[in-house]
Amino acid sequence: MPNDSFRFKEFTVRQSHSAMKVGTDGVILGAWADVTFEHSPSILDVGSGTGLIALMVAQRNKDAIVDAVEIEQGAAIEAKHNFENSPFCKRLRLYQDDFQTFAKRCKTEGKSYDLIVSNPPYFNGTYKSVDAQRTAARHTELLPTDELIEGVLLVINPNGGRFAAIFPYADAAIFIAKAAAKGLYCSKILEIYGKEGRGAKRMAAEFSTARCNNVINEQLTILDSTERYSQAYRELTNDFYFRF
Repeated sequence: MPNDSFRFKEFTVRQSHSAMKVGTDGVILGAWADVTFEHSPSILDVGSGTGLIALMVAQRNKDAIVDAVEIEQGAAIEAKHNFENSPFCKRLRLYQDDFQTFAKRCKTEGKSYDLIVSNPPYFNGTYKSVDAQRTAARHTELLPTDELIEGVLLVINPNGGRFAAIFPYADAAIFIAKAAAKGLYCSKILEIYGKEGRGAKRMAAEFSTARCNNVINEQLTILDSTERYSQAYRELTNDFYFRF
């Protein structure tokens, strides 16, 4: 598969101009986030990049209206292309904007979302890539953790709305604590192991504005001891990857 596009079972992601390509983190979040609602939900993908997660949740819930916000021009153009050329094009909308401004505008307009998903920027270190677009996509300067949480609180439906995101394992506990301090509480986590027998690399987490006394703790191992994709990973992503 050429690097400028990635084909899934029901849609193709063009990614030639986007800093961040299709990756395992986004696929896991798009397949794991709970998109089940008793009504037609409104969903928001924050920092959409190529639009991968937005496309995945649109595929999983055939009644959902999915908005995506992306600040970087190249990624926004590509996401719009991917939306327009998908089977879900009538239910997908792309906004080229920073999330902070977008969230404040939604609050002013009285607009909220039943589900917010995000594969947020997570590098806080001093190293910066020579690729300015990749730096913007991966570092938190453009969307600091506190501002992501505050933005989510502005747009989440207070009556049963959910927020799902994925983080490096070492950073997840810090985010969860910061979110709780602001009134966004973790209700479910998924510890993600790259290979059987090794430490966790990522954590996906679900949040809501309702306090949760019993957090659901799940685990996912991508590769088994024989370097083959685990049965659990295959089942999670089966609706998307041709290889499964």
